[in-house]
Amino acid sequence: MLFFLKKLLIIGISDEIYTLTNDPHVRPSTNIIVSKNKAHDYLESTESPLENLITKHYEIFPNSSKYTGYVYDATLSGFLNDLVSPTSEPVAILGGINSNTEVNNDNATNVTNMKSTDTSFVGGNKTENFGIAVFKDDKLVGELTALETLCLSILQKKVNSFLIQVPDSENPNEDVDLVLYPSYKKNPEVKIVNGSPYITVDIYFIGRIYSMKADSKYVDDKVLEDLSSEANAYLEQIFRDYLYRTSTELRADINDFGKYALKNFLTIQDSENYDWQANFVNSVFKVNIDVSVKSGYIVTET
Repeated sequence: MLFFLKKLLIIGISDEIYTLTNDPHVRPSTNIIVSKNKAHDYLESTESPLENLITKHYEIFPNSSKYTGYVYDATLSGFLNDLVSPTSEPVAILGGINSNTEVNNDNATNVTNMKSTDTSFVGGNKTENFGIAVFKDDKLVGELTALETLCLSILQKKVNSFLIQVPDSENPNEDVDLVLYPSYKKNPEVKIVNGSPYITVDIYFIGRIYSMKADSKYVDDKVLEDLSSEANAYLEQIFRDYLYRTSTELRADINDFGKYALKNFLTIQDSENYDWQANFVNSVFKVNIDVSVKSGYIVTET
């Protein structure tokens, strides 16, 4: 696990990345964590209820990205590849020290809108590792929340399933817990229209209701169709907000849409003259979400 001082993040860390990459004692799969706290304080605060060895804990937790999407498996090799790529920008795991030591679950905030630097949880582990640190070239330019990290994980095809809350069409003041399974059938499509990127994102999900009340009507086909429509609209807005934030606010193509834009150019020189990173800020996005929600496994499989 690699940590960097905040001062280095501001002036750039390319020298450190190249040095570490050439060090035979550092594995390419080593994860990179960006924390606003000192590395010593962060490591001293790290505890794991499942592992006695902290090193083993750090080997395991990035793998949770496959079934949550809220933690991103950002590695040294991946950072270097994105750093030198003309079509993408690098990211790192966002880490922080939790200052909320009093257990009060009633006041816990929805994790999807949080990041490690918010010290959002109460009780439990003193350190948090979710959310993303976004870089432009080798300089830190912003942070992503857990929900925005999920969007990145899906677009990078790095998550197999995840749990999310969507508005309940039956009870407007409540949410429904869904487990969604992405189906990576289609890659993003990028066209150059009047000099600006026009990016179409098509994402398909199979959904299962994670929890139901005794009087729930979510075994009715019509109600499930309505819930699917609610999930479609909810996720489309989430992805649209995320995509425009990365392009207009952070100005960093961490999704690597640029590699899908290369087919618009006849030669390498043409693509270099276009300068994808400079034009990405002018991108227009079209997001198509298709969610098919079914009730729980026992109801549908028996």
